[in-house]
Parts: sequence; C-alpha cells; structure tokens
Amino acid sequence: MRGGRRADGRDDRVVGGLLVSALGPLATAGADAVSFAVSGLLLARIRRHEPLPAGPDRGRHSVAEMTAGWRHIAAHPVLRRLFAHSLIFGGCMVASTPLIAVLMLRDLGFSPAAYGLALGLPCTAGVLGSLVAPRIIARAGLMRVLLIGGAARCLWIGIIPLAPGTPAGLAMIVGADTALLMCAGVFNPVFATYRMQATADGYLARVAAAWAVSGKIAQPAMIAAAGLAAAAFGARTALLALAAVLLTTIVILPWRAWPPPGNRLTSADESHREETFRAPDRNPR
Repeated sequence: MRGGRRADGRDDRVVGGLLVSALGPLATAGADAVSFAVSGLLLARIRRHEPLPAGPDRGRHSVAEMTAGWRHIAAHPVLRRLFAHSLIFGGCMVASTPLIAVLMLRDLGFSPAAYGLALGLPCTAGVLGSLVAPRIIARAGLMRVLLIGGAARCLWIGIIPLAPGTPAGLAMIVGADTALLMCAGVFNPVFATYRMQATADGYLARVAAAWAVSGKIAQPAMIAAAGLAAAAFGARTALLALAAVLLTTIVILPWRAWPPPGNRLTSADESHREETFRAPDRNPR
C-alpha cells in the first residue's frame, strides 16, 4: 500500500508528471488505482495473522497516560520550542504542495512533466543532506547544526511564488526546492537524534506519539487555511503568506541552547548535557 501511495507523493512526482504528459491524467489515475488494487490482493494472500495486542490498562490514570507525551514536551524548555517549530513547518510544507501545483500548472502554464521534474529531482538533495549530516555534526556540534539547519530550511519557499513562467522561473523553483530539501535533509536526522537523547527513556514512545498526533491535527488545519487564502487572493499570495509564517518560526527555535564559543558538542556530549533539561518525573505511571 505504501508503494502505491508513493505514486501520489513528492518522491515520485517525476514519474507521475511524465506519465500524465504521455498517457493523460485519466490513464495515469487508472494505473494508480490498479496499483492499489494489486496491493490489496497481495495483502489478502497473507495467511498467517499477527496476534492481537494486549489490551490497554484502563485504570484511573488513563487520561494521564494519554497526555504524558505532551506534558513531557511542555516540561522541556528545548523540546517544546522544537515542537512548536516543527508543527508550523510541517503544516506549511503540506499546505504548500497543492498551492505549488496550482501556481505551476495553472498560473505559470508549466507542463505536468515540468512540474514533476521541478518537485521530484530536488528530492535527491534531501538524501544527500542526510548523508553529510554526521560529518557536519562532527565539525560543528549537534546543537549548532540543529539550530542552523532548522532556520535554513525556512528560507527558501518564498522564492517559489516569485518565479515567472519561463525556463529561468523553472530553474528558480528547482533551486529553491533543492536548497530546502538539502537543509531539511541535514536537520531531520539531527532533530531525531536530539529528541531521542533529550527524552527520558520511559517517555520515548509517548513523546513520539504526541508529536505524530499533533502533526496530523495541525496539517489539515494549515491546508484548509491555505486553501481559503488561495481562493480569496490567489496561489501566489498564499505561498508568500506561508513563507512569511515560516520566517517567524525561526524565532521560535531554542536559540538560548546555543553552546558557548569554543564548545563543540557531539551527539554523545549533548546527551550528557541535556540531563539538566529532562522532565523531573522519569517514571511514568
């Protein structure tokens, strides 16, 4: 099913754009539907079923258990700022996807193939960023890379609505998306490492679940708000508004955690340093 869904996602827009140009949107949508049907048939052939998980403990602390992840994030001065930053950034990125499609395909008149290439090719930059992230951490330290990478990934989306409907404009979009994904590729593994180190062991699953649930709530809200803005003012203006919101999230980042001059912290050192930031309650009930 995941392989079928990726045909609609960012990573496979190159193939999707080329298929739409070659076969048309109806045939491409039909091929995508067939892929989902084949995935379902293959799943139906699985004869061995997993056992049901054990039922949850429905004691008097069930509400506290459900909110433990959010409370742990709120008690951590760095995690709560990263939490707010990541929610807004993720919402803006998801909301920008349909706006970029409208801008490129309708307003600027690019072909589906050009759209697929413009948003598909830069994905390699994200992979490259994740590969070079360990070397950058070794040189600069985890916290510096976390803050600079988080700020840098918010700078590029504002270039896209400024692009004209020319080959130069297409190059602007490709360049901006490449830079954004490169910065995000560096930030994401660093952020995942930091969150794991800064979270008490008993709260890892709950913090991750709270993060995921919050993202699922924030992203549809951002999509709806961006859609209303695009309907009222146009896709270009809505994208500029998202770019402005992203710039404000740079201020939310935990800049007070910037290490002092000459102190280069690696991931292991940062883990030891963050003992002072952990929530006081390490034993969830």
